[in-house]
Amino acid sequence: MLLSAPELAAQVIRGNLLDDETGKPIAAGTVTLLTRDSVPVTRISTDTAGAFLLAAARAGSYRLGGERLGYITIISVPLTLSARDTLDVEFRLSTRAVVLEPLVVTSKRRRSGRLADFDERARQRNFGTFVTRADIEKRQPFTTTDMLRTMPGVQLIPRALGGGHHVRIRNCTPVVYIDGVHVRLFGMTIDDLISVQSLEGIEVYRSPAEAPAEYTVYNPGCGVILLWSRID
Repeated sequence: MLLSAPELAAQVIRGNLLDDETGKPIAAGTVTLLTRDSVPVTRISTDTAGAFLLAAARAGSYRLGGERLGYITIISVPLTLSARDTLDVEFRLSTRAVVLEPLVVTSKRRRSGRLADFDERARQRNFGTFVTRADIEKRQPFTTTDMLRTMPGVQLIPRALGGGHHVRIRNCTPVVYIDGVHVRLFGMTIDDLISVQSLEGIEVYRSPAEAPAEYTVYNPGCGVILLWSRID
């Protein structure tokens, strides 16, 4: 799912769902993000490593709910998510009894630098289309251009030699930046420069008028694509 700027989630809770007795990951469990009053916001199934990632559209107080067939369902104590926070947690379920302290926050970080700028634009601007790491995890694409395929105004043109696709926006070659640095493709594709596994976020602007001013210097009048790599 692609999110417009006002809807983009910048607050993240990620972690692992674990068996309290064995410490082993619980695959195919369900972790739900709840409001402080236990109203469901969003939910996700854990992968084979018990991992999950949930994004909140707004800062605030939230709870986590955990469930899996054969385990006792748990709702955590409230967690506070400030703007741009990322919480890493361990969430434990038991087959025999309610876990007294099921949720442990192992780290708390606030994004800064270039990714903070990405978050800020995504929340405040009315222009552009945005993709977050959470969107990428949901889609499980093979390539970076797979994430661009359904964006408004974007066309993918098969490359004549070597496979892959060139990207056009409204039939014009866009200007591309990676981590704020202008790159010239010279016949290469975006997939040649950055893998989807390395990608943290994408911004697509259909014209220079929509894009942030600092990313219009090299633009002859086409759209702009900003690609942001992961820090960790």
